[in-house]
Amino acid sequence: MPFLALLPTFAQAVEVNTDVHCFFDETSKLRVEFRHIWLEVVDGTIKGKYQFSSQGASIHDFTYTNLKTGAEFAFIEKTVANREGQCRW
Repeated sequence: MPFLALLPTFAQAVEVNTDVHCFFDETSKLRVEFRHIWLEVVDGTIKGKYQFSSQGASIHDFTYTNLKTGAEFAFIEKTVANREGQCRW
């Protein structure tokens, strides 16, 4: 997953939950979305929580919550490449 690059090198992410959500889109086509929860573990202590939804290779609603302060950060994918031809979060 590309978001693992956001983690500090001393931290690890542990997936704790994945739910499946089925729904019909605006064209009445059945869609399946996976909702993931990953915990950030530093020195054996849970420090934060990542939550995101995915459909195939697309990632949606990516957030990080610092469990000590309660601060929540939302990430937005930039779908336009930069001058080097790279897409970055």
